[in-house]
Amino acid sequence: MKKIGIIGGLAWPSTIDYYRYLCSRCNDRHRKQGGSEPSPTPPMVIESVNIAETRQLRGIQGDDDSWRSFDAVFNEAFQRLRLAGADFGLIASNTPHSRFNSITRNLDFHVLSILDTTADTIIQLGMGRAMILGTPVTIRSPMYHDALSAHGINVADPIDDTAIDELAELIDGSLYHGEVDVARQWILDAARSANASQESLAVCLACTELPLAFPEHRDDASFIVDGITFINTTIAHADAAFELALDETKAH
Repeated sequence: MKKIGIIGGLAWPSTIDYYRYLCSRCNDRHRKQGGSEPSPTPPMVIESVNIAETRQLRGIQGDDDSWRSFDAVFNEAFQRLRLAGADFGLIASNTPHSRFNSITRNLDFHVLSILDTTADTIIQLGMGRAMILGTPVTIRSPMYHDALSAHGINVADPIDDTAIDELAELIDGSLYHGEVDVARQWILDAARSANASQESLAVCLACTELPLAFPEHRDDASFIVDGITFINTTIAHADAAFELALDETKAH
């Protein structure tokens, strides 16, 4: 297998989910092939950055220069992962993907985008529309709109500013501390308000903390609750990383 390089710590609970899923997926594959114990785990290296520091380094939407220090943190982290022997990398968080092109500029290193893996999952489900829920940076950035549109997927209008702030509080508070009930109800109500149960609309949990509100579906790239189709971007991303690690035909 190719060695997976992960930028984590944004926040640490979702980093754990990536590591846990990748190891579990590798174990399951080994057992299904009739392998003996102990089951192997995939080769990985994690560069954990400080979310408190990266939050302070966020710039202003539309002002590239204001993001220079933020971009550098991730670019340099990927360089360290490459030096540590990783064959490709990923960021275990949605929000930094708003700067994906800048972060990965001049890297001699493949980085797997959560935007593309989310689009692939929506297409595989045969759905043509998506609603994005995530951090304020993710929702207000054109990143998901542009990436999904490039795959022929229509993106619903974003939630309003009040709802964006409420969701941010749930991500940083309830979900970060493992209190899922309030966040789960808020997400379901927001999806219902967009008529997600009545249309061919996939609700993208586009913050790696949001799927924590549905622990019974923690290893599902997509799932249905109350007639609403959700995309667990964490698992869609991690699953694509595992498949890429197995595929030795693709260039490192």
